[in-house]
Amino acid sequence: MRRWNADTSFSLGRVGAPSAHFVFYEDLTTRPEAVLPPLLAALGLPWEKDVLDRYGDASRGLVTAEESWKKGVSSGIRPSGTSGRALTADEREAARRGLRTELYEGIRRRTGETAPRGGA
Repeated sequence: MRRWNADTSFSLGRVGAPSAHFVFYEDLTTRPEAVLPPLLAALGLPWEKDVLDRYGDASRGLVTAEESWKKGVSSGIRPSGTSGRALTADEREAARRGLRTELYEGIRRRTGETAPRGGA
């Protein structure tokens, strides 16, 4: 939680920086065709619809034997199916109490993304 709070605080300070481009996980996984074109444009790359089809092949080579938690990465961009199972109910409650969600909400607000889409 401390790391997430620190990283999110740092990110909030980067909003508006010319070299900063924010991509929100829940938006990427629920609306990749809306999120990827502006990201690729910011990187000076063209948008090609088959980027989503080629994603699995390209990502397969990025996973090492020690990263078994990434084993499903080649199946495409999608919401995580483990978010509700990764922590116990008590651990989720402790995380809810410890996370400074106002930092994340501030990033979304300042980048024009006022609410997560897709229910993630």
